[in-house]
Amino acid sequence: MVKVNQIDPAAFEPLVIYKCLQDSVYMGMVINYLKPDYFSNQNIKDIIGIITSFYEKHSTIPTHTEIKTYLSSDSLKQSWKNVVTSFEGIDKDLNQKELYENTEKFLQQKAVEKAMVEIVDKFDKKGIDVSEVMDKFQQACSISLTHDLGMDYLNSAEKISDELTKMENYISTGYDWLDERLGGGFLQQGKALYVFSGQTNVGKSIVLGNIASNICAQGKTVVLITLEMSEIIYAKRLCGNFTNIPCLTIRHRLDEFKDEIEKYKRENPKSRLILKEFPTGALTVSNLSAYIKKLTQTGIKPDALVVDYVNLLTTSYGNNSYEKIKHITENLRALSYIYGVPVITATQLNRTGMNQSNPGLETLSESIGLGMTADCMIGLWREKEDEELGRIRMNIQKNRQGPNFGKACFVIDFSTMRMREDTQTNAPNVATEVENSLTRVLD
Repeated sequence: MVKVNQIDPAAFEPLVIYKCLQDSVYMGMVINYLKPDYFSNQNIKDIIGIITSFYEKHSTIPTHTEIKTYLSSDSLKQSWKNVVTSFEGIDKDLNQKELYENTEKFLQQKAVEKAMVEIVDKFDKKGIDVSEVMDKFQQACSISLTHDLGMDYLNSAEKISDELTKMENYISTGYDWLDERLGGGFLQQGKALYVFSGQTNVGKSIVLGNIASNICAQGKTVVLITLEMSEIIYAKRLCGNFTNIPCLTIRHRLDEFKDEIEKYKRENPKSRLILKEFPTGALTVSNLSAYIKKLTQTGIKPDALVVDYVNLLTTSYGNNSYEKIKHITENLRALSYIYGVPVITATQLNRTGMNQSNPGLETLSESIGLGMTADCMIGLWREKEDEELGRIRMNIQKNRQGPNFGKACFVIDFSTMRMREDTQTNAPNVATEVENSLTRVLD
Protein backbone atom coordinates (compact mmCIF):
# COMPACT_ATOMS: atom_id res chain seq x y z
CA MET A 1 0.00 0.00 0.00
CA VAL A 2 1.19 3.55 -0.70
CA LYS A 3 2.80 5.58 2.07
CA VAL A 4 0.84 8.40 3.68
CA ASN A 5 3.04 11.12 2.22
CA GLN A 6 3.05 9.52 -1.25
CA ILE A 7 -0.67 8.92 -1.79
CA ASP A 8 -2.01 9.14 -5.35
CA PRO A 9 -5.64 10.33 -5.00
CA ALA A 10 -6.73 8.94 -8.38
CA ALA A 11 -5.31 5.50 -7.58
CA PHE A 12 -6.78 5.62 -4.07
CA GLU A 13 -10.37 6.34 -5.16
CA PRO A 14 -11.33 2.70 -6.00
CA LEU A 15 -10.10 1.58 -2.58
CA VAL A 16 -12.28 4.17 -0.82
CA ILE A 17 -15.51 3.05 -2.52
CA TYR A 18 -14.55 -0.61 -2.09
CA LYS A 19 -14.16 -0.16 1.69
CA CYS A 20 -17.41 1.83 1.83
CA LEU A 21 -19.20 -1.20 0.38
CA GLN A 22 -17.43 -3.80 2.49
CA ASP A 23 -16.75 -2.23 5.90
CA SER A 24 -19.54 -0.60 7.92
CA VAL A 25 -17.05 0.74 10.51
CA TYR A 26 -15.04 2.44 7.79
CA MET A 27 -18.20 3.84 6.23
CA GLY A 28 -19.27 5.25 9.57
CA MET A 29 -15.92 6.99 9.90
CA VAL A 30 -15.93 8.71 6.50
CA ILE A 31 -19.65 9.44 5.98
CA ASN A 32 -19.49 12.93 7.48
CA TYR A 33 -16.66 13.96 5.15
CA LEU A 34 -17.22 12.03 1.92
CA LYS A 35 -18.59 13.99 -1.06
CA PRO A 36 -19.15 12.73 -4.65
CA ASP A 37 -17.24 15.68 -6.14
CA TYR A 38 -14.10 14.52 -4.27
CA PHE A 39 -13.74 11.83 -6.95
CA SER A 40 -12.24 12.46 -10.38
CA ASN A 41 -13.39 9.06 -11.65
CA GLN A 42 -16.90 9.66 -13.02
CA ASN A 43 -17.95 6.05 -12.45
CA ILE A 44 -17.08 6.26 -8.76
CA LYS A 45 -18.63 9.72 -8.48
CA ASP A 46 -21.97 8.33 -9.76
CA ILE A 47 -22.04 5.35 -7.40
CA ILE A 48 -20.62 6.93 -4.22
CA GLY A 49 -23.57 9.32 -4.17
CA ILE A 50 -25.99 6.36 -4.12
CA ILE A 51 -24.03 4.61 -1.36
CA THR A 52 -23.77 7.67 0.93
CA SER A 53 -27.44 8.62 0.45
CA PHE A 54 -28.51 5.08 1.31
CA TYR A 55 -26.28 4.98 4.41
CA GLU A 56 -27.51 8.35 5.69
CA LYS A 57 -31.12 7.14 5.36
CA HIS A 58 -30.77 3.57 6.68
CA SER A 59 -27.51 3.67 8.72
CA THR A 60 -26.30 0.58 6.90
CA ILE A 61 -24.32 -0.23 3.76
CA PRO A 62 -26.47 -1.11 0.72
CA THR A 63 -26.16 -4.60 -0.73
CA HIS A 64 -25.39 -5.09 -4.42
CA THR A 65 -29.08 -5.87 -4.99
CA GLU A 66 -30.16 -2.67 -3.22
CA ILE A 67 -27.72 -0.60 -5.26
CA LYS A 68 -29.11 -2.02 -8.49
CA THR A 69 -32.57 -0.67 -7.61
CA TYR A 70 -31.08 2.85 -7.79
CA LEU A 71 -29.48 2.36 -11.22
CA SER A 72 -32.19 4.22 -13.10
CA SER A 73 -30.28 4.78 -16.36
CA ASP A 74 -27.99 2.90 -18.68
CA SER A 75 -25.13 5.24 -17.78
CA LEU A 76 -25.54 4.47 -14.06
CA LYS A 77 -25.66 0.74 -14.80
CA GLN A 78 -22.44 1.04 -16.78
CA SER A 79 -20.82 3.07 -13.99
CA TRP A 80 -21.70 0.35 -11.50
CA LYS A 81 -20.26 -2.33 -13.76
CA ASN A 82 -17.03 -0.37 -14.19
CA VAL A 83 -16.72 0.22 -10.44
CA VAL A 84 -17.14 -3.49 -9.63
CA THR A 85 -14.57 -4.36 -12.30
CA SER A 86 -12.06 -1.94 -10.72
CA PHE A 87 -12.21 -3.94 -7.46
CA GLU A 88 -10.34 -6.83 -9.09
CA GLY A 89 -6.98 -5.06 -8.73
CA ILE A 90 -7.42 -4.08 -5.08
CA ASP A 91 -5.26 -5.71 -2.40
CA LYS A 92 -7.75 -7.11 0.12
CA ASP A 93 -5.13 -7.64 2.85
CA LEU A 94 -4.89 -4.08 4.15
CA ASN A 95 -3.08 -2.59 7.12
CA GLN A 96 -5.95 -0.87 8.97
CA LYS A 97 -3.86 1.86 10.59
CA GLU A 98 -2.31 2.83 7.28
CA LEU A 99 -5.69 2.61 5.54
CA TYR A 100 -7.19 5.17 7.92
CA GLU A 101 -4.15 7.44 7.70
CA ASN A 102 -4.26 7.39 3.89
CA THR A 103 -8.02 7.94 3.85
CA GLU A 104 -7.65 10.90 6.20
CA LYS A 105 -5.00 12.40 3.93
CA PHE A 106 -7.16 11.77 0.86
CA LEU A 107 -10.16 13.54 2.43
CA GLN A 108 -8.05 16.45 3.64
CA GLN A 109 -6.48 16.93 0.21
CA LYS A 110 -9.84 16.84 -1.54
CA ALA A 111 -11.41 19.20 1.00
CA VAL A 112 -8.55 21.68 0.53
CA GLU A 113 -8.93 21.51 -3.25
CA LYS A 114 -12.68 22.11 -2.95
CA ALA A 115 -12.10 25.04 -0.58
CA MET A 116 -9.64 26.61 -3.01
CA VAL A 117 -12.17 26.39 -5.87
CA GLU A 118 -14.89 27.97 -3.72
CA ILE A 119 -12.54 30.74 -2.59
CA VAL A 120 -11.50 31.59 -6.15
CA ASP A 121 -15.14 31.62 -7.25
CA LYS A 122 -16.16 33.96 -4.42
CA PHE A 123 -13.14 36.17 -4.99
CA ASP A 124 -14.15 36.68 -8.63
CA LYS A 125 -17.65 37.70 -7.55
CA LYS A 126 -17.24 39.81 -4.41
CA GLY A 127 -13.63 39.87 -3.26
CA ILE A 128 -11.92 37.88 -0.56
CA ASP A 129 -12.80 37.46 3.12
CA VAL A 130 -9.60 36.42 4.91
CA SER A 131 -11.36 35.01 7.99
CA GLU A 132 -13.65 32.91 5.81
CA VAL A 133 -10.65 31.58 3.89
CA MET A 134 -8.90 30.63 7.13
CA ASP A 135 -12.01 28.89 8.46
CA LYS A 136 -12.44 26.85 5.26
CA PHE A 137 -8.85 25.67 5.34
CA GLN A 138 -9.01 24.90 9.06
CA GLN A 139 -12.09 22.73 8.54
CA ALA A 140 -10.40 20.94 5.64
CA CYS A 141 -7.18 20.30 7.54
CA SER A 142 -9.02 19.29 10.73
CA ILE A 143 -10.61 16.19 9.18
CA SER A 144 -9.75 13.33 11.52
CA LEU A 145 -10.70 9.65 11.37
CA THR A 146 -10.49 8.35 14.93
CA HIS A 147 -9.90 4.62 14.92
CA ASP A 148 -8.68 4.36 18.51
CA LEU A 149 -11.31 2.27 20.33
CA GLY A 150 -10.72 4.13 23.60
CA MET A 151 -9.85 2.97 27.12
CA ASP A 152 -10.78 -0.46 28.43
CA TYR A 153 -11.57 0.89 31.89
CA LEU A 154 -11.59 -2.31 33.96
CA ASN A 155 -8.30 -3.41 32.43
CA SER A 156 -6.64 0.00 32.86
CA ALA A 157 -6.39 0.25 36.65
CA GLU A 158 -2.60 0.51 36.51
CA LYS A 159 -2.67 3.36 34.00
CA ILE A 160 -5.38 5.18 35.93
CA SER A 161 -3.45 4.76 39.19
CA ASP A 162 -0.35 6.27 37.60
CA GLU A 163 -2.34 9.28 36.43
CA LEU A 164 -3.98 9.77 39.83
CA THR A 165 -0.60 10.00 41.55
CA LYS A 166 0.82 12.62 39.18
CA MET A 167 0.45 15.82 41.19
CA GLU A 168 2.23 17.78 38.44
CA ASN A 169 -0.83 17.31 36.24
CA TYR A 170 -2.10 20.66 37.48
CA ILE A 171 -0.90 24.24 37.16
CA SER A 172 -1.88 26.28 40.19
CA THR A 173 -4.09 29.32 39.58
CA GLY A 174 -2.22 31.05 42.39
CA TYR A 175 -5.36 31.05 44.57
CA ASP A 176 -6.11 28.29 47.09
CA TRP A 177 -9.89 28.64 46.81
CA LEU A 178 -9.87 28.32 43.03
CA ASP A 179 -7.32 25.48 43.06
CA GLU A 180 -9.52 23.60 45.51
CA ARG A 181 -12.55 23.94 43.22
CA LEU A 182 -10.57 22.82 40.16
CA GLY A 183 -9.10 19.76 41.84
CA GLY A 184 -5.62 21.27 41.94
CA GLY A 185 -5.63 24.02 39.31
CA PHE A 186 -5.66 24.17 35.52
CA LEU A 187 -5.09 20.85 33.77
CA GLN A 188 -1.44 20.90 32.72
CA GLN A 189 -1.95 18.71 29.65
CA GLY A 190 -4.77 20.88 28.39
CA LYS A 191 -8.00 19.41 27.00
CA ALA A 192 -9.87 22.03 28.98
CA LEU A 193 -11.30 25.53 28.48
CA TYR A 194 -11.72 27.86 31.47
CA VAL A 195 -13.93 30.95 31.14
CA PHE A 196 -14.37 33.87 33.55
CA SER A 197 -17.66 35.69 32.95
CA GLY A 198 -18.49 39.18 34.10
CA GLN A 199 -20.07 42.46 33.09
CA THR A 200 -18.13 45.30 31.50
CA ASN A 201 -15.49 46.88 33.77
CA VAL A 202 -15.89 44.30 36.53
CA GLY A 203 -12.18 43.41 36.22
CA LYS A 204 -11.98 40.48 33.78
CA SER A 205 -8.66 41.64 32.31
CA ILE A 206 -7.23 42.17 35.80
CA VAL A 207 -8.18 38.61 36.73
CA LEU A 208 -6.69 37.19 33.51
CA GLY A 209 -3.53 39.24 34.01
CA ASN A 210 -3.10 37.92 37.54
CA ILE A 211 -3.76 34.35 36.41
CA ALA A 212 -1.13 34.75 33.68
CA SER A 213 1.49 36.17 36.08
CA ASN A 214 0.71 33.48 38.69
CA ILE A 215 1.28 30.72 36.14
CA CYS A 216 4.42 32.42 34.85
CA ALA A 217 5.84 32.53 38.39
CA GLN A 218 5.76 28.71 38.44
CA GLY A 219 8.49 28.52 35.80
CA LYS A 220 5.95 28.26 32.98
CA THR A 221 5.63 29.86 29.55
CA VAL A 222 2.39 31.78 29.19
CA VAL A 223 1.05 33.22 25.92
CA LEU A 224 -1.38 36.06 26.55
CA ILE A 225 -3.46 37.20 23.57
CA THR A 226 -4.89 40.70 23.89
CA LEU A 227 -7.73 41.71 21.56
CA GLU A 228 -8.80 44.93 23.28
CA MET A 229 -5.63 46.57 24.59
CA SER A 230 -2.27 47.04 22.91
CA GLU A 231 0.72 44.99 24.02
CA ILE A 232 2.36 47.99 25.68
CA ILE A 233 -0.78 48.95 27.65
CA TYR A 234 -1.16 45.37 28.84
CA ALA A 235 2.55 45.31 29.70
CA LYS A 236 2.16 48.46 31.82
CA ARG A 237 -0.76 46.89 33.69
CA LEU A 238 1.36 43.82 34.44
CA CYS A 239 4.32 45.81 35.78
CA GLY A 240 2.90 45.85 39.28
CA ASN A 241 2.27 42.10 39.20
CA PHE A 242 5.93 41.37 38.53
CA THR A 243 7.63 44.15 40.50
CA ASN A 244 5.06 45.32 43.10
CA ILE A 245 5.82 48.90 42.05
CA PRO A 246 2.65 51.03 41.70
CA CYS A 247 1.77 51.48 38.04
CA LEU A 248 1.34 55.26 38.28
CA THR A 249 4.80 55.79 39.78
CA ILE A 250 6.77 53.28 37.75
CA ARG A 251 7.79 55.84 35.11
CA HIS A 252 9.65 57.71 37.85
CA ARG A 253 11.33 54.52 39.12
CA LEU A 254 12.61 52.97 35.88
CA ASP A 255 15.95 51.85 37.28
CA GLU A 256 14.18 50.11 40.15
CA PHE A 257 11.75 48.55 37.66
CA LYS A 258 14.59 47.14 35.54
CA ASP A 259 16.37 45.84 38.63
CA GLU A 260 13.19 44.09 39.82
CA ILE A 261 12.67 42.47 36.40
CA GLU A 262 16.26 41.22 36.38
CA LYS A 263 15.79 39.89 39.91
CA TYR A 264 12.59 38.12 38.82
CA LYS A 265 14.40 36.52 35.88
CA ARG A 266 17.20 35.27 38.16
CA GLU A 267 14.71 33.78 40.59
CA ASN A 268 12.49 32.36 37.83
CA PRO A 269 14.88 31.38 35.02
CA LYS A 270 12.32 29.20 33.22
CA SER A 271 9.47 31.73 33.35
CA ARG A 272 8.33 33.42 30.18
CA LEU A 273 5.35 35.62 29.26
CA ILE A 274 4.58 36.36 25.61
CA LEU A 275 2.17 39.23 24.98
CA LYS A 276 0.62 39.39 21.52
CA GLU A 277 -2.00 41.86 20.35
CA PHE A 278 -4.44 41.37 17.48
CA PRO A 279 -7.08 43.82 16.24
CA THR A 280 -10.54 43.42 17.74
CA GLY A 281 -12.80 41.29 15.55
CA ALA A 282 -10.01 40.34 13.14
CA LEU A 283 -8.56 37.19 14.73
CA THR A 284 -10.03 33.76 13.98
CA VAL A 285 -9.15 30.65 15.93
CA SER A 286 -7.40 29.47 12.75
CA ASN A 287 -5.23 32.60 12.83
CA LEU A 288 -4.51 32.01 16.51
CA SER A 289 -3.57 28.39 15.86
CA ALA A 290 -1.18 29.47 13.09
CA TYR A 291 0.43 31.97 15.49
CA ILE A 292 0.93 29.34 18.22
CA LYS A 293 2.37 26.93 15.68
CA LYS A 294 4.81 29.63 14.59
CA LEU A 295 5.83 30.18 18.22
CA THR A 296 6.50 26.49 18.75
CA GLN A 297 8.60 26.39 15.59
CA THR A 298 10.83 29.10 17.09
CA GLY A 299 11.28 27.02 20.26
CA ILE A 300 8.64 28.73 22.42
CA LYS A 301 6.34 25.98 23.73
CA PRO A 302 3.41 27.45 25.68
CA ASP A 303 2.33 25.92 28.98
CA ALA A 304 -0.87 27.97 29.10
CA LEU A 305 -2.84 30.14 26.68
CA VAL A 306 -4.74 33.18 27.98
CA VAL A 307 -7.13 34.96 25.57
CA ASP A 308 -8.56 38.35 26.51
CA TYR A 309 -11.29 37.62 25.50
CA VAL A 310 -13.38 35.04 23.56
CA ASN A 311 -16.16 37.35 22.29
CA LEU A 312 -13.60 39.47 20.44
CA LEU A 313 -12.56 36.58 18.20
CA THR A 314 -14.29 36.28 14.83
CA THR A 315 -15.53 33.60 12.44
CA SER A 316 -17.29 33.44 9.10
CA TYR A 317 -19.31 30.46 10.32
CA GLY A 318 -22.90 30.88 11.48
CA ASN A 319 -25.80 33.22 10.80
CA ASN A 320 -26.20 34.72 14.28
CA SER A 321 -24.24 35.45 17.44
CA TYR A 322 -25.28 32.16 19.08
CA GLU A 323 -23.86 30.06 16.23
CA LYS A 324 -20.75 32.22 15.85
CA ILE A 325 -19.77 32.28 19.54
CA LYS A 326 -20.50 28.57 19.94
CA HIS A 327 -18.32 27.80 16.90
CA ILE A 328 -15.51 30.02 18.20
CA THR A 329 -15.68 28.44 21.66
CA GLU A 330 -15.62 24.89 20.31
CA ASN A 331 -12.59 25.66 18.16
CA LEU A 332 -10.84 27.52 21.00
CA ARG A 333 -11.34 24.48 23.23
CA ALA A 334 -9.95 22.31 20.42
CA LEU A 335 -6.68 24.29 20.64
CA SER A 336 -6.23 22.96 24.19
CA TYR A 337 -6.19 19.45 22.67
CA ILE A 338 -4.01 20.31 19.70
CA TYR A 339 -1.28 22.06 21.70
CA GLY A 340 -1.76 20.28 25.04
CA VAL A 341 -2.27 23.44 27.13
CA PRO A 342 -5.09 24.83 29.26
CA VAL A 343 -6.91 27.71 27.57
CA ILE A 344 -8.14 30.49 29.87
CA THR A 345 -10.39 33.29 28.64
CA ALA A 346 -13.31 35.53 29.61
CA THR A 347 -16.73 36.53 28.33
CA GLN A 348 -19.39 39.16 28.88
CA LEU A 349 -22.69 38.92 30.73
CA ASN A 350 -26.00 39.92 29.15
CA ARG A 351 -28.31 42.67 30.44
CA THR A 352 -29.94 40.30 32.91
CA GLY A 353 -26.56 39.69 34.52
CA MET A 354 -25.70 43.37 34.91
CA ASN A 355 -25.23 44.33 38.57
CA GLN A 356 -26.48 40.89 39.60
CA SER A 357 -25.06 39.08 42.62
CA ASN A 358 -23.97 35.49 42.13
CA PRO A 359 -24.71 35.41 38.33
CA GLY A 360 -25.44 32.03 36.73
CA LEU A 361 -24.97 30.56 33.25
CA GLU A 362 -28.27 32.06 32.09
CA THR A 363 -26.65 35.50 32.25
CA LEU A 364 -24.01 34.77 29.58
CA SER A 365 -23.92 37.20 26.69
CA GLU A 366 -24.61 36.19 23.05
CA SER A 367 -24.49 32.41 23.30
CA ILE A 368 -25.31 29.83 25.97
CA GLY A 369 -23.36 27.53 23.64
CA LEU A 370 -20.22 29.02 25.22
CA GLY A 371 -21.26 27.82 28.66
CA MET A 372 -22.21 24.41 27.31
CA THR A 373 -18.78 24.00 25.67
CA ALA A 374 -16.50 25.32 28.42
CA ASP A 375 -15.16 22.91 31.03
CA CYS A 376 -15.31 25.47 33.80
CA MET A 377 -17.28 28.72 34.05
CA ILE A 378 -16.35 31.17 36.80
CA GLY A 379 -18.59 34.17 37.47
CA LEU A 380 -17.23 37.59 38.44
CA TRP A 381 -19.23 40.35 40.10
CA ARG A 382 -19.18 43.07 42.74
CA GLU A 383 -21.56 43.96 45.52
CA LYS A 384 -22.38 47.61 46.20
CA GLU A 385 -19.82 47.93 48.97
CA ASP A 386 -17.06 46.26 46.94
CA GLU A 387 -16.26 49.27 44.75
CA GLU A 388 -14.78 51.30 47.59
CA LEU A 389 -13.15 48.28 49.21
CA GLY A 390 -11.48 47.16 45.97
CA ARG A 391 -13.08 43.74 46.10
CA ILE A 392 -14.23 41.34 43.39
CA ARG A 393 -16.21 38.14 43.90
CA MET A 394 -16.12 34.77 42.15
CA ASN A 395 -18.56 31.89 41.95
CA ILE A 396 -18.49 28.54 40.21
CA GLN A 397 -21.16 28.48 37.48
CA LYS A 398 -20.11 25.19 35.89
CA ASN A 399 -17.30 22.76 36.65
CA ARG A 400 -16.38 19.41 35.10
CA GLN A 401 -13.40 19.05 37.43
CA GLY A 402 -14.94 19.47 40.85
CA PRO A 403 -17.83 21.04 42.77
CA ASN A 404 -20.00 23.44 40.79
CA PHE A 405 -20.95 25.58 43.76
CA GLY A 406 -19.31 28.03 46.13
CA LYS A 407 -18.19 31.64 46.03
CA ALA A 408 -15.26 33.66 47.30
CA CYS A 409 -14.06 37.23 47.66
CA PHE A 410 -10.80 38.70 46.37
CA VAL A 411 -9.11 42.04 46.97
CA ILE A 412 -7.50 44.03 44.16
CA ASP A 413 -4.72 46.50 44.89
CA PHE A 414 -5.43 48.87 42.00
CA SER A 415 -2.09 50.61 42.43
CA THR A 416 -0.29 47.45 41.32
CA MET A 417 -3.24 45.50 39.80
CA ARG A 418 -2.38 42.60 42.10
CA MET A 419 -5.22 40.37 43.28
CA ARG A 420 -5.25 38.30 46.46
CA GLU A 421 -7.76 36.17 48.31
CA ASP A 422 -9.79 37.91 51.02
CA THR A 423 -9.45 35.21 53.66
CA GLN A 424 -11.60 37.08 56.17
CA THR A 425 -14.77 37.14 54.04
CA ASN A 426 -14.29 34.08 51.85
CA ALA A 427 -16.76 31.22 51.80
CA PRO A 428 -15.98 28.10 53.89
CA ASN A 429 -14.11 25.19 52.37
CA VAL A 430 -15.70 22.59 50.11
CA ALA A 431 -16.25 20.03 52.87
CA THR A 432 -18.14 22.57 54.99
CA GLU A 433 -20.22 23.69 52.02
CA VAL A 434 -21.16 20.09 51.20
CA GLU A 435 -22.13 19.52 54.84
CA ASN A 436 -24.24 22.69 54.82
CA SER A 437 -25.90 21.65 51.56
CA LEU A 438 -26.80 18.24 53.01
CA THR A 439 -28.14 19.88 56.15
CA ARG A 440 -30.41 22.14 54.07
CA VAL A 441 -31.71 19.13 52.14
CA LEU A 442 -32.37 17.13 55.32
CA ASP A 443 -34.14 20.09 56.94
